[in-house]
Amino acid sequence: MRYYHGTLLPYPYAKGEGSLDAPPLYLGGYPQADKAHYETRLFGNYLGSAGFLVSLPDYIGYGVSNRHEHPYSVNDRLAEQSVDMLTATQSFAENLKLGLTNELYLSGWSEGAAASLAAQKLIENSTTDTDDSSYEISISANFALADFYTTELYSKLF
Repeated sequence: MRYYHGTLLPYPYAKGEGSLDAPPLYLGGYPQADKAHYETRLFGNYLGSAGFLVSLPDYIGYGVSNRHEHPYSVNDRLAEQSVDMLTATQSFAENLKLGLTNELYLSGWSEGAAASLAAQKLIENSTTDTDDSSYEISISANFALADFYTTELYSKLF
């Protein structure tokens, strides 16, 4: 299961909340601020507790790469990073002999919905356009949540 988080705004809050909601910095704890984002925690923990191996990618400009500007809605970059992380997650699961099924579900909220759709587009186009074995990925379903895909940018994805 792959879950893409939505935009983290405002970034960061006075005590670091917001930045701590980026997946690589999330340590499983309860947020310490009233306005902290719950979305990544909620979906990551919920899907994991349902038995899924959950991969939570981050985007440039958040978390450990917060020194860089976040390229909001640069979907081809989000998709490339996503495929890299998918292959790394597959390798991780194989090394630990987790015995996963071949099912892959993508999901995302807001900007994450756009990232999930961009990843699907790259995977589907690459599967038909190349013999590169790194794209031997099959998507079972994609659950694009919230309303990012109702924007004009959505029409440019497909």
